[in-house]
Amino acid sequence: MDRSFDFVVVGNNAAALVSALELARGNHETCLINPHSNWGGHFSGIANGQHFFDHGMTFFEFTSFHDPSKDILSYDPKVRNDSGRFFKFTEQYVRQRVDCVEVPTPKVYFNGTYADDFVISNRFQILQKIHPALRVPLQEELEAICASGDRTYHASNKLKNEAAFLEANYEFVAKSNHGQTFHRAFLEPLIDKIIGRDPTDIPALFHRMVWAPLFYGETLFSQFTEHPQQLPTTRFHYPSSGYFGRFIDTLLEEAKDCTKLAIITEAIDTIDSDSGYHIHGHNGASIKPGKLIWSTTMNLLLKAFEGFQDKRQPDQTLISIVLVLMDTSKLLHKFSTLFIIDRDICAYRMTNQTYCGRREDSQSKIVVEFNSDYLRRMGIIDERGLKDHVMELFVKIGLVRSKDDAGVVLQVLAVPWNLPTLTNYHHYMKLSGSVQEKYGTIERLAPSASFAATSLNDQIIQGLKIGKQYG
Repeated sequence: MDRSFDFVVVGNNAAALVSALELARGNHETCLINPHSNWGGHFSGIANGQHFFDHGMTFFEFTSFHDPSKDILSYDPKVRNDSGRFFKFTEQYVRQRVDCVEVPTPKVYFNGTYADDFVISNRFQILQKIHPALRVPLQEELEAICASGDRTYHASNKLKNEAAFLEANYEFVAKSNHGQTFHRAFLEPLIDKIIGRDPTDIPALFHRMVWAPLFYGETLFSQFTEHPQQLPTTRFHYPSSGYFGRFIDTLLEEAKDCTKLAIITEAIDTIDSDSGYHIHGHNGASIKPGKLIWSTTMNLLLKAFEGFQDKRQPDQTLISIVLVLMDTSKLLHKFSTLFIIDRDICAYRMTNQTYCGRREDSQSKIVVEFNSDYLRRMGIIDERGLKDHVMELFVKIGLVRSKDDAGVVLQVLAVPWNLPTLTNYHHYMKLSGSVQEKYGTIERLAPSASFAATSLNDQIIQGLKIGKQYG
């Protein structure tokens, strides 16, 4: 039997949950269809027995360098970082649902040294600790870059000239701003460990999608002068519960308690479009939406409408996530997140969730992130080898005194990641054009809204905009 709703939202992510909740609270009969196996996607976390872990580093970001806006209807997912104008909306929405604390400033590990993080936090303490053999050529190159006057690929022009930064690769633009020495010492090893391939494959416009920083040369050069430029430290927040997935859990609890919202977890077989849209579920659901809102991939949309099978293999890599539980008293260093620069250490990042939440628990939950391709290059080819490497890693960076103190590896996961390469971007835009031409009345959120608008902030704002637009 057919069921009709004012709105049907298809998806499992934060954008789907937020938009469905906002519509239902606007007194619209709403159906939320989850065609996947879990809720929240990357932000849902991982349950291991009684312990709950994140998919690596996952923070709330409540600050922005953009001028704030109250007009949420003006948000445009196709504009890079446009969600930054609405950070106050994001903060209010999150704080109404989870108790948050400010995350202690992340750290970097470079050549045996711990320092405040420059990758995402804008702290350049590490430059004061480097050996003169590295500092001298680095300083000379930065001085030459600042004196050259060539601002074609200056980092300040990224949003003013997106076309140029889309066509230019990250390595080229990074060297134009930072110089070859800084790039080879600090950025090239880290990015290689993150994406497992040549950084020339990543357009400069999408550098932040792979955690690759892009600084002004003037800022870096000033660190060697009497008056170093101090950028505002990027501040992050995290649930005091010590588990980021608590936010998704809260949204799902609200959705289940909402009388105007029906939730169906079922794969979609087909969608007819002869007279309006008619959704046919794999287990027999038959749904007719007044308005269809799509918050999952365009491939799934085209498959439901047309039987489309995308035979193209995306530029993709695998991220290995290692979940470790250890005695907090054995830790010799405290950090929220640690970016590891050195090439001979395969991990690119580890996060102590317990410390992120400023908790005093006797056990610490630590998530270590690797690129699987990089691991294979370094001769680590199976789970046992990876577990041994993690224990050795903890000792090598001085996190614990011995392998006996390094805790227990609870689980190893491999998570696919579609990289933001130019090839993937052009394919995405081709699919997007086809969907817009054929199914332009469908509202698209999260992965189908824009190539680079899937951050949690973007997803929350997209959901709130839907609620405002149709409320």
